[in-house]
Amino acid sequence: MAKEGESLDTNLFFPPPDQPQETSYLFVRVLGRGAFGEAVLYRKTEDNSLVVWKEVNLGRLSEKVRRDAINEIDILASLNHANVINYYNHFMDGDTLLIELEYANGGSLHHKIVYQVELFKEEVVRWYLFQLLSALVYIHHNDILHRDIKTMNIFTTKTDLLKLGDFGISKVLDPKGGMAQSMVGTPYYMSPEIVKGDR
Repeated sequence: MAKEGESLDTNLFFPPPDQPQETSYLFVRVLGRGAFGEAVLYRKTEDNSLVVWKEVNLGRLSEKVRRDAINEIDILASLNHANVINYYNHFMDGDTLLIELEYANGGSLHHKIVYQVELFKEEVVRWYLFQLLSALVYIHHNDILHRDIKTMNIFTTKTDLLKLGDFGISKVLDPKGGMAQSMVGTPYYMSPEIVKGDR
């Protein structure tokens, strides 16, 4: 992918339908690396806004993990909530899947907790809890289980909005009362039902 000082030109991958409109992105910095790829911050040249490109190298992954990556696109594209990271776009660059997402400029909730000097005020905790529950009610209403809710997958803005992200191992349930039973996610954060082997 693009390195510092280089730009990413998505016009190479999405020929414009009617009239030529070039969209390019300038590399800013790598925000984080995970087991299957990295999140990279880019500046959009047309409006100077910041976006995140989640880069997943599909060439090194099993078929199941590839399906999870595509699943994340389908799920994010179907969601529209103030407390869920917005999906904008995606494309393939060789074996690399790139997913364009909203940038939450306050970092992760994990980062915020680690570097917090004093205890959070009670009203802040209530505000965070309200926002997270609002996102969960919304995705559950749409028959989606996140399955990896942890502070590293909850992002913040500088105005104290929470954004639930990383839907890579989420599951869409059958709307007619389907349940999940598979053991996925970070063990420390799994629901008690899954740990006990229940649905």
